Amino acid sequence: MKNVKKLLAVVLAAALCLSLAACYSENKTWAAKDDEETLPIGAYIYFLRSAFYDAREEVDEGTEVLKTTIDGTAAREWIQDLAVKDVKSYFYLKNQLKGLDKALTAEELEEAASSTDYVWTYYKSTMEEIGIAKESFDKAYSIFGSMYTKYFDALYGEGGEKEVAEDEIHSYFNENYYYYDSFYALLTTTDEDGNSVDLSDEEKTKLQSDLEAAAQKVQDGDDMETVAESFAKEHDGEDASSRYTAASAISKDSMNETIQAALDEHAEGDVFVVQLSGAYYVVRKLPITEGYAEAKEDGSTTSSILHALKDDEYEDFVREQSGAFEGCTVNADAMSAVDWSKFVTEDTKMGTKTAESSEAAESSESSESSESSTAE
Repeated sequence: MKNVKKLLAVVLAAALCLSLAACYSENKTWAAKDDEETLPIGAYIYFLRSAFYDAREEVDEGTEVLKTTIDGTAAREWIQDLAVKDVKSYFYLKNQLKGLDKALTAEELEEAASSTDYVWTYYKSTMEEIGIAKESFDKAYSIFGSMYTKYFDALYGEGGEKEVAEDEIHSYFNENYYYYDSFYALLTTTDEDGNSVDLSDEEKTKLQSDLEAAAQKVQDGDDMETVAESFAKEHDGEDASSRYTAASAISKDSMNETIQAALDEHAEGDVFVVQLSGAYYVVRKLPITEGYAEAKEDGSTTSSILHALKDDEYEDFVREQSGAFEGCTVNADAMSAVDWSKFVTEDTKMGTKTAESSEAAESSESSESSESSTAE
């Protein structure tokens, strides 16, 4: 009897080992690899989750994402295809940068790691709950992002295979930016107890009149910054600091709507007063040609314009090229074993597209189509 019990114990132990082995498989720990590195399965989960959220934006509110189609393809398949392309994009981008002798440097990798450390403090729990470890997050978020940006710059920047002509950049700048400087005065003051209180209607009227007089001085040729400093001292005391903002090129998409409307109505060289909710602004509209010269020298604005012009094209290009890329091995078995329920929940399973977002997208596509036809 004792021998029978021992034999039964051995059989049960063996069964337990087999069961544990079935739950864990080394083959399911990686998503793709090349001759140099392996991308963990967590990176694929990151891309899969991102693709799912992209899918939500393509599906109407009230419709369950995984029970519909997107562009004629079953949503689940659409999401998987997008995630696999992004996995392959990791290796495609690395390969392209290496071929251009622009592989990420040690310094750039350190910057990526620092970015991971910072963001991970906020998303650690969220990521780990769905199977994404820090190493996977570092590769899929930080390193991928660094390679994606660097290849964009190499492709569309000066000397790149798809270099954007300066005329196109200049034209975009002229149509979508304003160049101006300004200073402001608050519509509040401080009482004896140190509390902020609104100016009276009479005080606001006087302040506006004084600012219009200051604007006229600038219009007549006085230096804007000097006028701003004098105005601050006269109204807020000798120790008051100037509220002057130096001339800069600002995208119309990112500026205050009231200031933009005023700039729309005025000619270059005009100096005028604009009232916002908490302050009056004296604004001087400067020549856009001067703004472009400064932006070109600075470089950051040019980069922003390149992204505004080519981001959508670039995304499509990278995914198309990555789809056909054969420089890595994809682990389909591991990908198919991923548990979607970790991120497809009762709170997230429905689409998010609204009628307003659909109209905005259609308007944008119509505008791009019109611009493309004009260019042709």
